[in-house]
Amino acid sequence: MSTQQLADIDYRPREHEDWSNYQIIACVDRVIEFIKQEPDFFLLLAQIMREYRNPDVDEETKQDRNDDIAELIAIDPKLKNKDAKTVELFQSLIDDLYSEQDARTDKVRGNVLEAIIYHFGPKCFDRSSSTQKFLDAQIYHNGQQVGGNNCDFDFVFHEELTERQADYFECKATIEGTALPPGTPIDQMNRKRKKKLDFAKEVHHYFQTNTTFRPTILFACFNAEVTGFQKFLAENDLGCVEIMDAGQLNKMILRKS
Repeated sequence: MSTQQLADIDYRPREHEDWSNYQIIACVDRVIEFIKQEPDFFLLLAQIMREYRNPDVDEETKQDRNDDIAELIAIDPKLKNKDAKTVELFQSLIDDLYSEQDARTDKVRGNVLEAIIYHFGPKCFDRSSSTQKFLDAQIYHNGQQVGGNNCDFDFVFHEELTERQADYFECKATIEGTALPPGTPIDQMNRKRKKKLDFAKEVHHYFQTNTTFRPTILFACFNAEVTGFQKFLAENDLGCVEIMDAGQLNKMILRKS
């Protein structure tokens, strides 16, 4: 396991988790390369990712989705005048995603989101040659583990060039389950998901209490509207977690395109 130290803070990725060796399955990688060239398609991609949660089971399923895509493109001011070849390429890339039949099929949407963060993050500052990047890293301050619970964040971006900044990302294809509607008792939450939120809260509390360092904790998702879920977090003393929705992801992508 490698350890990379930044003054008093060090990030310890889990064994075999190295930024330069991050593996993106081929169909996801092709989608990301397309979005780099055609960022106007991202919000449509996000809508597909949140509305279609299962792989294709037959040609009818695929055709229904492609009909929906064609209708959405026809009414989108930024997409309706795209050339036919670009639209066809986008549809074929989506078909490839939903025909993925290996053991990761149910995780393809999560793979897409993670690849977006990997390529386009961070959110709160510009990535530079000095930005430190980590996968699945546990956080230590002066040798003490921060947050505990044997948890980590999916992606860490840490910058020290002009001032100390960091974005800590957790990726959830859709936020339902990780945050609940306002007024819902938190004990109705899945125990594993609550554990990750408790971890985020502990990280925030530790740095707020012991240092002047204020990392941004982001739960990224493809949801279009997260106001209610953000309110649920605030109601349960978890307002330190910022839900990053599709619109914010889109702004991050456009900033780097």
